[in-house]
Amino acid sequence: MSNNINAMSINNNIINALYNKKGNGFVGIVYMAEVKMNKRGNPLAEHNVVKCVKTQFNFGIVYENAVANRASKEQGEKVEFVAEKAKGYEWECYPYLLRAVKTDELQVRFYCKDGAKTEVVYFVDGHLATDSEIAVIKEFSPTSSWSAKQAEVGCTENQVKPRNVRLKNIVKLSMNGEVYVNTELISVTQTAKMEIGA
Repeated sequence: MSNNINAMSINNNIINALYNKKGNGFVGIVYMAEVKMNKRGNPLAEHNVVKCVKTQFNFGIVYENAVANRASKEQGEKVEFVAEKAKGYEWECYPYLLRAVKTDELQVRFYCKDGAKTEVVYFVDGHLATDSEIAVIKEFSPTSSWSAKQAEVGCTENQVKPRNVRLKNIVKLSMNGEVYVNTELISVTQTAKMEIGA
């Protein structure tokens, strides 16, 4: 992997890279995200729960084509798929970068990669989650989302799973031989004992 590490203004540099991006592929990423949980009966409902995730994502995919291809494979015949417009978002740089309408916040569009090795570390109110807290988080976390729209065209066994990641929450991104590091968030990965490498 390249040692060309860009640690200055990760947001601007990723944005520039996305505007110049061509085609698709996969990226290595470490990012932070707020943990969504069911609140009823949840002892952690009023606490600040976040996770640090290290994984690989597919990137630069045209969603409609990906769903149509998987549905066609499952059904054994050519299938066409027309996606609904993403609610609450506008494309800033299709198919890579979205802007949230309400907050004007930039988010990067990724897709779950089959067989990707994923590490997740949880934090509760700023400290590493204990085993009992992790058990609560898993108990009250929603099950994986299911797309009825994809199922309508016959994509049921291996659905295409989009993931939006807030640009400001990206700790590290490896893309096209470049490594972008958000130095402001590196301490989080150190606390989580998560190796982000170069």
